[in-house]
Amino acid sequence: MAQTDPLKKVRRNLSSLGARIYRDATAHTYGQEYYYVSIHDGVIVKSELGMKAKHSSGGRPFIEEVTGDDLYRKTNRWMNLSRVCDREKDLYEEIITDPITGEVVHECIEPLSKHTGHGTAEHKEKAKA
Repeated sequence: MAQTDPLKKVRRNLSSLGARIYRDATAHTYGQEYYYVSIHDGVIVKSELGMKAKHSSGGRPFIEEVTGDDLYRKTNRWMNLSRVCDREKDLYEEIITDPITGEVVHECIEPLSKHTGHGTAEHKEKAKA
């Protein structure tokens, strides 16, 4: 019978994870072999910061701002987002840029009163129809 490597399946599974397997050639004790497994991975951190300002009397925020990393759903890629919604100045501004090329992917600067049919307003318009 041919002798099979008892670690073959383990090696295959570990190497599919990107692991490196090292055999320690110096450590032999009572016929046992020693192996070292090295697995490395990385983490990419994305962040987004939001701010709302209200008057002391309460009510809806008079300004809302969001800036940071955002997943752009049209391309399914991470982009830089800068959004300002200023109710006092009647201003809506949204700029989405590609962090790699610096290209402006989307830009919308318009009066807030004209910015309709998006988000929850989109669902309200469909309900009226």
